[in-house]
Amino acid sequence: MNGLFAGTIEGIFLIEPEKSTTCEIANKKIELIKTNHSGLAVANIKDEGIFIRNHENNWEKKWSGQATAIEVTEKDEIIVGIFPTGLIISSDRGKTWRESKGIHSYINISAIESLSNKKNVKRINSINSVAGSIMIAIEEVGILISHNLGSSWIRSSDGIEMNIKKIIENQSNPESLYAITDDELFITHDFALNWEKITLTEDKMYIKDIIIFSQQFNTELLILAKKENSQANGLFFINKTNESMLEINLKKITKLDAYSCLVKLPYSQDSAFLASDKKIWATHNQGKEWLQIKELNSNILSMAVCF
Repeated sequence: MNGLFAGTIEGIFLIEPEKSTTCEIANKKIELIKTNHSGLAVANIKDEGIFIRNHENNWEKKWSGQATAIEVTEKDEIIVGIFPTGLIISSDRGKTWRESKGIHSYINISAIESLSNKKNVKRINSINSVAGSIMIAIEEVGILISHNLGSSWIRSSDGIEMNIKKIIENQSNPESLYAITDDELFITHDFALNWEKITLTEDKMYIKDIIIFSQQFNTELLILAKKENSQANGLFFINKTNESMLEINLKKITKLDAYSCLVKLPYSQDSAFLASDKKIWATHNQGKEWLQIKELNSNILSMAVCF
């Protein structure tokens, strides 16, 4: 790991250890950033479109429009959910794009109708690349899976009746996945063939994000969520071995605001980063202790590891 990208309401910042923070794009609202191990970095800028970082560390615009979700695979494929409902894919770092036509049969609306009648548009909320397959979560549709990079799709969200906001993969076990809805958490142990609900607490929790720390006989979840009667987000630590749950008290943090986000150091079983408001913290013991590493001048909307 070389550092972190922080996408803020005022640009993209590169944060590197023992170096000054660099602003790589200024005066733009950065809604999403995604990266992979080969150093491919992709960002969505509000009202502009998709930007890709080149080998000279400059960001180039590669697609114009509104994006709702991004995934960057380890094979350097870029998959983008767009508005109106659509999915575009590039295998050449954004030089060319092709649209996956197969999803329209599941949303009960043709591509032409979607363009002309935006009130029927169903948002693609999440895209994941898992074990060579692509998973997408679409509003009012559920989870679709493609084993051939978007050429064809199958629906695979039996057991979930609500809109899925995000799919979380377990890097230690590709068969095990989590799905987040507005106030529910679901798990599958068979690569999305069957899902079951997980009850975390008697009170409703509105989950924003999850990090999975998985070891051979133990799975621990770090959950960013808000309790039903709370005004602020909080961090909750779940030990799946005995179903215990505790709320983490972060020193010097009175609350986690609406801009809070989590990102895990890929393939690490102990390191992660948390942003809330303008501040960034790091943990190297699965979220039990946190150290503030940076404070920016604007609210952070998204983070990604810079390789």
